[in-house]
Amino acid sequence: MNKLQIIDHLNGVYIELMAASLSKGGLRRSCIAGGALASLVFDEEPKDFDVWFEDEAAFADACLGVTFKKETRYAHTFTLPSGRIIQYVKSRLGSPEKIVGGFDFRHTQSYYKPSGELLIDEKFILSKELSFVRGNLTHPVNTVQRAMKFAKRGYRMSQPNLIDMIVELRAADFELIRKDTGGSR
Repeated sequence: MNKLQIIDHLNGVYIELMAASLSKGGLRRSCIAGGALASLVFDEEPKDFDVWFEDEAAFADACLGVTFKKETRYAHTFTLPSGRIIQYVKSRLGSPEKIVGGFDFRHTQSYYKPSGELLIDEKFILSKELSFVRGNLTHPVNTVQRAMKFAKRGYRMSQPNLIDMIVELRAADFELIRKDTGGSR
């Protein structure tokens, strides 16, 4: 899809989100960000849409009237009447730039705001380069799992990027990794 088609698609998602919520204010202070936008560049329907919020009040406001299928400490998940799966993310709050600036892979660092603002690097996404963002290794196990998932989808990681990821993985605190994964091995 081109940028105009992506905007049109995401406007449709926001129209559905507004209809599902009793209050609209929180959604006006949100953005759709991450892998869904990369999927749309490839003209693929995303498996889900991650909605991120500026603050806790916006998150709470958007949740009014929504029946969630699953609630975790990181996100609340529900399905729209169209079948689209939505995740309201509460683990990281802030401006869209701050949110996507913390993502571990560059091709997911895109966002769309309901005002119509779209930040996306279509050319980079189409390159299918898996570029690890140094300093953004928040959840090491999840990052490795995501790297494997992206490789299965045809993304390629250069040797320098792989080395960057390995160096950060080696420096990760093992106890924090165990805690983040629930202590499993």
